[in-house]
Amino acid sequence: MVLGVEPGWHGHDRLAEAFRAYAPDGTFVSPAPQQIAAYGEMSELLMLRAGGIEREQALPSMLASIVSSGGLDETAVGNLLHMTETGQFDLTGLWCWILSILGRNPAFVERIAAEGDERRRDALCTAVAQETLRLAQSEYVTRRATQDIVFEGFLIPKRTMVRIAVWEAHKDPGIFDEPFRFDPMRFVDQEVPADRYAPLGIGKRRCLGAGWVVGLSSLFVQQIVSGFRIETVGPGGALRGRFHFEPSDRLVVRRRERDGLAARN
Repeated sequence: MVLGVEPGWHGHDRLAEAFRAYAPDGTFVSPAPQQIAAYGEMSELLMLRAGGIEREQALPSMLASIVSSGGLDETAVGNLLHMTETGQFDLTGLWCWILSILGRNPAFVERIAAEGDERRRDALCTAVAQETLRLAQSEYVTRRATQDIVFEGFLIPKRTMVRIAVWEAHKDPGIFDEPFRFDPMRFVDQEVPADRYAPLGIGKRRCLGAGWVVGLSSLFVQQIVSGFRIETVGPGGALRGRFHFEPSDRLVVRRRERDGLAARN
């Protein structure tokens, strides 16, 4: 969807290996020589893919859109590569939270599995993704003030780093009843306004991939629920990862195939 690279493309495996070398332990802040070398290879491969897109009927992607508009340059390449790297890191983290939370709420898993109406089932799966984003993963947004600001009587001086407490706002009992309880039904048959629920930003600063995050996570929930019964065992709680809080590293999600043939951790 971002890079326009399909498994059948001849540079697919090289690009995947370069990504693994680029950030083997997750997103980083300062690149080391190995990251610089891997980034160079990724850039070269992406430019090669861009040339192929111009010559063939490629599937829609962000790369194809930029190529068709004539806007592909070094900055655009860097943005696409980092969108992919950061996106896969954050999406993996969100899916770990989804597994952890669903494993502690087997009744809701079975509720989705038993739903016969496809549109209703889709709505329930989407609501699981939205409720997980409310409870976890979306933590804060930071901005630096470019001028002096007076907000509700408080002075925020120019150049101050401001932290917007997204996690805390999503636990406001005045907005969400029993805010620490997992209840995807908060998002079924109703739309929570952006001034009350904004896990992926708001307005023109909203994450470009916000729709993808929720849509792909909904598909992930559907695949899990359709194929497995799951149970979370081990301690709950969270630990501080590199950029986000993550489920406890002692947590285990046990899955049993719905046909009863296998059970795995």
